[in-house]
Amino acid sequence: MASESGCLQQMVVKYWQAVEKKGATNLRFPTSMEVKNKVSQILFIDSLVSGLFFILANRYFSYLNNFFISHKLTLKHNEKLKSRKIIQQLFNEGKSFSNFPLRVIYLEVNQTASLQAGFAVKSKFFKKAVDRNRIKRLMRESYRTQKINLKTVLEENNRSLAVFFIYMGNELPAYKIISEKMESVLGQLETIVS
Repeated sequence: MASESGCLQQMVVKYWQAVEKKGATNLRFPTSMEVKNKVSQILFIDSLVSGLFFILANRYFSYLNNFFISHKLTLKHNEKLKSRKIIQQLFNEGKSFSNFPLRVIYLEVNQTASLQAGFAVKSKFFKKAVDRNRIKRLMRESYRTQKINLKTVLEENNRSLAVFFIYMGNELPAYKIISEKMESVLGQLETIVS
């Protein structure tokens, strides 16, 4: 400690000697009020910069939010096929096509939602409900993320469609396979509808 304070004193002496050589007679240390003013100026500028950043970031994220709200990838309750009457009509009168491992049954119906979908897995191949539910979850997720094009085509043509997806495979699929097949199936539905 003693050596550090000695070094500090030597530095102060050298500083004042250098100041005297240059002829600076009115050199003084700033008062506490001047230090407070300078600190408040720095804080003010810093708050302006951070405020400007916040405003720009807020505008950017609100733009992104508006973009994704207009293209929200959800599967709402009214988009799920729940009506027994429509499901029965779908299986009796509906048209179908297959793209292994998916089989699609569709029918144009009069309903409030432009697109309603249902999902099923055969219990013949999957005895455990855990496996059937997993496959249905995978199908719902891939449908939810890719249905927007079909939905816009239906809304442009003022048509409504009931669709039922049945998984026909006998092995647990990976999401990638389901997603690829769902994309091709929805593309086929788009061409059929338009």
